[in-house]
Amino acid sequence: MAEELKKDTVEEQTVTAENENPGATETLTSESEGSVEGTAAEESTKEETASEETSEESKAEESADSEEEAAQEEPPATAAATQPVANDKVELAQMKIEAAQARARECEAKVEKRLREIEEDLKRFKQLEEGELHPVVAKSKELLEEMGVEEVPEVRELVPAVDMPNPEADRLHIPQISSGKGGAFFLALLGGIATVAGWYAFVALKAGLPLIPKSVPDMATCTKVASTLSEIFGQGPNPSVGAAIIVVSALIVMWLIYAVLVSIRGAKNLRQAEEVEDAVSHYCRQKEEGIDQIEAVHEHLENLEQTVHKYEVILAELNAGLRRAQHIEEANSFDELHDKTKEAVKQLEELLRELDTLLTTPATVDGAVNAQSIEALRQAKRAINEQILRIYS
Repeated sequence: MAEELKKDTVEEQTVTAENENPGATETLTSESEGSVEGTAAEESTKEETASEETSEESKAEESADSEEEAAQEEPPATAAATQPVANDKVELAQMKIEAAQARARECEAKVEKRLREIEEDLKRFKQLEEGELHPVVAKSKELLEEMGVEEVPEVRELVPAVDMPNPEADRLHIPQISSGKGGAFFLALLGGIATVAGWYAFVALKAGLPLIPKSVPDMATCTKVASTLSEIFGQGPNPSVGAAIIVVSALIVMWLIYAVLVSIRGAKNLRQAEEVEDAVSHYCRQKEEGIDQIEAVHEHLENLEQTVHKYEVILAELNAGLRRAQHIEEANSFDELHDKTKEAVKQLEELLRELDTLLTTPATVDGAVNAQSIEALRQAKRAINEQILRIYS
């Protein structure tokens, strides 16, 4: 009866709480579930509180223990982090070869980039020739012929000759290296077989067996050989001991042969990798010198382009003046021209000759700027600047 009264009381409190505060319904419901056991619920609450305190203490202890374990585990982690990247000479040599290949490719990429800039310079020169310079020069020659000039200067080239090195011609070939592990394993296997054969020959002499068996030894023969070998080592006729001696000795011989051959191959590969590094360093120094030469050629071509563009503009202006003189003076020969027109004709002839010298002189020799081209550019600049001063004076 007492429990039924408690349940009714709790249900009434729940209904009242729902009417006054709907959010408290869950709290009262949980209290109703906990109060079914009466005073036992309070005791369980105390026990839970004590268990929580105990669990907090145990967590603190576990945290301290974990910190101590972490402090103990730090040295191995640090040691692992400081291990070399390469585990042996073979891997170190391979890393050196790969680094040398990457460095060589980087140098070659820089050279190819500079050579593409030269190609762009020549492409712009070609566009200047076809679009602007060629029509102007052709018109200048035509006007000079019409005005009675006997020897019209010939502009034989409109794009300077550029001889640049072929990047594929002197490309450095870096050989691949082999670890030698496959060959070492094969020789080690032969060494193991030879060890087993040596043990058989040794036991055959002791046991009176044929030194060279007529067929593959059967199980009985193998057992006899193993037992005899065990007796020789003072272990009695025990086939297991004899077989263990044969197998272990063969494995040791195989391991020694494999380790020695791989070590020798690793040392050889390391020397080869160091030689490759030296060759790549020399190769990259040459490429850097070539890059400096290519940059000088690039700068020279830019100066040529600017100067030639000035010639195109001034020639066009002189052409316009001569066309004007043709229509106004109506002269039938050079001698009938006005003195200023004659002077303009001489200036035009001089500029055409300078332009011909500038463009027919190779811009490069063996991939470097041609000294004669530098001198021709200097003379061409002098001539065009004098003409510009005449215009503005």
